[in-house]
Amino acid sequence: MSIDKNKSTQTPHVTIIGSGIGGICMAMQLERAGIKSYELIEKAHDIGGTWRDNTYPGCACDVPSHFYSYSFEGRSDWSRTFPERSEIFAYLSGLAKKYGLYEKTRFNTEIIQAKYDESRAKWRLETASGAVLETDIVVTALGQLNRPKEPEIAGRDNFQGAIFRNGSMTLISLASVWQLSAMGRRRRNLFRRLQKPPAIWPFSSARPAMSYRAMTNPIRRFKKPCSDIFRATANLPVA
Repeated sequence: MSIDKNKSTQTPHVTIIGSGIGGICMAMQLERAGIKSYELIEKAHDIGGTWRDNTYPGCACDVPSHFYSYSFEGRSDWSRTFPERSEIFAYLSGLAKKYGLYEKTRFNTEIIQAKYDESRAKWRLETASGAVLETDIVVTALGQLNRPKEPEIAGRDNFQGAIFRNGSMTLISLASVWQLSAMGRRRRNLFRRLQKPPAIWPFSSARPAMSYRAMTNPIRRFKKPCSDIFRATANLPVA
């Protein structure tokens, strides 16, 4: 078991676990404060969190783009009021490059245990590969959307067709899609039901079926381009 010690005589070393929206935000704020003694730990191969993992047809945000932006890195050139996944991921990766976060990130590294050594005032982070990292401060920016819960549906184990979930969708022949079952309990899941089916229906030879526990009034997702007024006022400070 190897030990990687992060020593600093001036400022404490910060380790940020996760490079999704929260982890990126923390790293950028450290950079803005002039603090360089930090590192991001990411179990995947790239930054972006849920916007890296989710690539299903119609994937988009249910929050207006100017609200789904960092207050200190706002932008007014969003193409849509509710941006698609590719545009959000490009926004995040662009900021990561701007702040040099790729060079500060340890990719393909999963933290499986964190212990605080009170005698040395150090955190010991054990990775899945057996390595141990030491740091002064730990910031957890772990997402929850990459831990799917398998639905308990009668006959699921005997189903012979293709089954996929949002975060690990395998591209299949959309022309052969006969039935789409979209299930969810919360409004966010409902919104995904409103994203995926419309994107798949044009390629389906039969009408997909949607199932859900309760009806919810969804927020309409505008597909039209952002207006000039939207672009002009997107980054105005909010009192």
